[in-house]
Order: sequence, then structure tokens, then C-alpha cells
Amino acid sequence: MADVDERLFMPWSARKLRLVEIAPDVYALPMAQRATQAAPIAYRTAVVAADVLAAPTVAYVSDPAGGGLTPAANTAGDASGYNYSAVAVNQYGRSVRSSVVNTSHVVAAADVVRYTVSQVPGATHYDIYSNPDTLADPLFVGRVTEPQRAAGCRIRSDGVVSTSGRAAGGATGEVDVEKDGTGLAGGATAAQAMAYVAPPTAGLVTLGYVDCTGYEYADFYLTCSRTGDAVAPSLVVIPALYNSRTGTYSLSDPEALTFGGASAVYQSMIQPLRVEVRGSPRVALLVAGIAGTGMSLDMDVVLS
Repeated sequence: MADVDERLFMPWSARKLRLVEIAPDVYALPMAQRATQAAPIAYRTAVVAADVLAAPTVAYVSDPAGGGLTPAANTAGDASGYNYSAVAVNQYGRSVRSSVVNTSHVVAAADVVRYTVSQVPGATHYDIYSNPDTLADPLFVGRVTEPQRAAGCRIRSDGVVSTSGRAAGGATGEVDVEKDGTGLAGGATAAQAMAYVAPPTAGLVTLGYVDCTGYEYADFYLTCSRTGDAVAPSLVVIPALYNSRTGTYSLSDPEALTFGGASAVYQSMIQPLRVEVRGSPRVALLVAGIAGTGMSLDMDVVLS
């Protein structure tokens, strides 16, 4: 059998395509036959901000009667009010916490605290935080949907969110909180933005992604520029592969780039990043964090 051509035992489809057997019953196209993009595509240009949801803006309105709050006893130095904050949410995660807002005066038992929570484009929900101790971080109270926020809603004393039965004077875009926070502290759980959003359309890219159908790799060429040296440069990017069944992107591990300048640190401001895209119809490269004096990022991509 030593003189028998082993290709005779390959599946007909493998022989027809002239595949190479790389493991028992595992075949691949020779490199010369694989699809290769002729020239780089301009993917994204002049990126100066991370691809994440912004934090909402929270503002105190009033504390009308008709709720079920039970303000805690004063703490030393406590202004005897309530601390509030909010976090925007989408399918990928949550924004950083908003600034903490305080009522700055005593809130009576059986009152509600009414706040406006601004709309954040792309957010589907908002996590609301409250604490009657103004020296402490607000704690999780409940989650409201974007339609509930827009209509005006209340977080009842039993934790149920409702758009009906609100205290008098309630308006759209306002959230009435009738419950003290008892969950986790937003300052700890929303310290890092992770509510990622698809990048904007740019160049030859459609809907913020690269069509990588039939390719194995996407080589991104990242060009960073600065205008000064007041703040050190930093960049974190995340490859995102599209899941056609769910209609969402699966995000890979963050890639933190190192830039040279310090002693024995040599990395350039122009660096490549290879992403394996085999089996995925789309790939995107999200910016998780970018900083530095006048820091700006351009991206090209080559498929192979």
C-alpha cells in the first residue's frame, strides 16, 4: 500500500477542492487558494473616545408625600437627606455610575424622592441607587426600562416598578423612589464602563463592522497620534465576533497596548493586532478605553 496515492481515500469534495489534509480527516485550503484581500481598508478614523454608553444625568426634583420611605437615623455629619445615582444598561453591560445627587434636607417618612434621569442613547434600562446616609455610597434599589423612564415611573416600597399610582405632580422622565437601597454600592460595581456600543459607520465599513465571510484572519493596523505629553497615552481595544443566531457580538479579552518612551520600553505608536475570524461573518474592533494628550486613533484592516 506504500505506493497507493492517499488522495484516493480523501472525500471527493476534498479532492475536488484540492484540500490539504492537516490532521486525520481534517482538510484545509492551501494558503495559495485562500481568499486574501488585496489592500488595506480604512476601517475607522479619528477615534478619540471609548465605544461605551455615557452615564445618565440625575437631578433632584422634589420629595412629595405618598410613598413609603423610612429615612435612617442621622449619622454624624449627615445632611439628613438622601444620596441618589443611576447607571445606564444595555445588552453588553453597564455604564459608569452617574454623579451622586443629594436632597440636601430631611426627607419625611412616607414621602417619595423624585428625580429626573436623562435618556442615554442606546440604553435599554437604568439601575437606580439610593441611600439615606449621605456619607455613604448609594445602594441598588431597582431597575427601570427605557419606556418606563420616558413615561415617568415609581419604584414601589415592595420593589415593583410601575408607571401608575405615582405621587401627585409626577412628569415624564422622572423616577419616584419609594424604597431605600439595600443592594450593592454603585460606586464599586459601576466603576468601569462596559456597556459597549457598535462603532459608527466609516469608510468602506458597513454598520460599524467588517464583513469577514470566508476569511481566517483580520489584521488591524492601529495608528495612534498625540499632541503633547501632559497625559500618558493608553489604549484598550476589544475584538468582537458576530453571532448570527443571536444577532449580538461576542467580545474577546481586552487587548491593552503598551507605548514606548519610558526606559527600556520600545513599542511604537503604530502597531498591528491580528484577530482570528474563522467561521464568523463579521468582526468589529471596539475601543474600551483611550487616553493621552490629544490622543487619536485610526484603524486599517486587511483580511486573509
